[in-house]
Amino acid sequence: MNCRFHPDKKAVVVCEKYHYGYCDECLNKCDACTDPELYCRHRTYCVIWENCRKVVKQKRKNSA
Repeated sequence: MNCRFHPDKKAVVVCEKYHYGYCDECLNKCDACTDPELYCRHRTYCVIWENCRKVVKQKRKNSA
């Protein structure tokens, strides 16, 4: 599977909700969580969310 945003790169993680693949770059920039504001039943064991939840919560706090 290739990255959703960088089709030339291999995916290192997959969003279980939407089955999108993401590369290291997307994961490190926290561009990988497709819907951080919406409910996701996979969140409790999601590698993407664990990596990026602090960044997502900070963005949410700054936009309020």
